[in-house]
Amino acid sequence: MEEKNTSNSYNTGYIPLRKHRQRMIRLTAVIILLVVIILSVGGFTLFKISTGGRLALREAKNIRLALVATDIELYPSGGSIYAPERASGLAPGVLDSVKRLADVNGELMLSLYDRGNREIEKLTYKTDRYLVTYSRSEAGKEAWTVDYLWKILDY
Repeated sequence: MEEKNTSNSYNTGYIPLRKHRQRMIRLTAVIILLVVIILSVGGFTLFKISTGGRLALREAKNIRLALVATDIELYPSGGSIYAPERASGLAPGVLDSVKRLADVNGELMLSLYDRGNREIEKLTYKTDRYLVTYSRSEAGKEAWTVDYLWKILDY
């Protein structure tokens, strides 16, 4: 009478239950680790963008205050900070004064200015990867927007 071989040593696809559990635990740990790394990188990137945006907003608010101070300095002589014929919208020498007072290095553009009330109505400030826009409505409500600029094409 022939004995039947009940062991699975000839079956190469057979994995003992204990080894299968160990492989599943390792696979689960690797997947969890990858998800944690991806979420951490994403969270850090968002935090970095948010922090840079706050810094750009603070610089833009300092620029607005420096523009107001420069406008007050020019008032007795009848001068103005606004020069619509120039690309930046700023009179000669105003940009230097603002950069000295606000201690910033970005690009500044004064788009709208109310000469009668001597108030800034629209201001744009661009630094590194941020674009900050200040606007004041006719009702006097102020709005600040901060945009992050993505580089899409470079050719």
